[in-house]
Amino acid sequence: MAPKRLCSFTDKLQNEFPFIKKLAMEGKLIYHMKSNKHEIAQKAALTSGKVNNFFTPLKANDKSLKLAAKEITLAFHTVMHNHSFNSMTCTADLIRLLFNEKKFTCAKTKTRDLIVNILAPFAMENTIEGLKKTNYISVLVDASNHKSVKLVPVIVRYFNPENGIKNDILDFSSLPVETPELIHNKIVSVLKKFELEEKIISFSRDNANTNFGGIARKGKNNVFLKLKNTLKRNILGLGCCAHVIHNSIQYAADSLPIDI
Repeated sequence: MAPKRLCSFTDKLQNEFPFIKKLAMEGKLIYHMKSNKHEIAQKAALTSGKVNNFFTPLKANDKSLKLAAKEITLAFHTVMHNHSFNSMTCTADLIRLLFNEKKFTCAKTKTRDLIVNILAPFAMENTIEGLKKTNYISVLVDASNHKSVKLVPVIVRYFNPENGIKNDILDFSSLPVETPELIHNKIVSVLKKFELEEKIISFSRDNANTNFGGIARKGKNNVFLKLKNTLKRNILGLGCCAHVIHNSIQYAADSLPIDI
């Protein structure tokens, strides 16, 4: 074994090896750099790819932005034409094959995330901004059974100076049963959530007794009356025109001398 010697890390060495800190002396550095272990590690570093290549960069480049624009456009198209999320898995495969878009990934899971987390909040922001610019709003409610679930959307109709008459969905949830009390509470909760109580001028729904209390609208337990009492002012009650026309044609057909 070679005898120990006193060595010092000088400024000359610091200038020659600027990437190191003063932790070891020159002799140990040179000895380590000539060792077999260091040479193997150096060759491995030169032949191996950087770890950064396996991660998506934090700042997107133009190519990534164009690809993201294509995927969000397809997701928007899916909503506009009521396509199912399941169909997007096949559609994404076709796009990759037909248009040579190898990195295009917009199957059902990603499409759903784009719609729920990006498009829906953006659409809601636009709706809220539009509601702030108007002072007169009509609220519309309907119910539809989806298998065993009763879905009740709450829609507002208003005039937008830029786009004309707008119909926007503020809430789309389910109710266990369709009673005047539950429907009224649902409408009021949505109006309070978006601070629209003072802007409501009319209520529209089909002409069932639950909603308007009969033809004369003299019932005491219906959505229209409860809503007026909650708002503490008179509002317009607009029945469904399609139901009115249907009933008119039905009674007219019944009065004909022939069976239709």
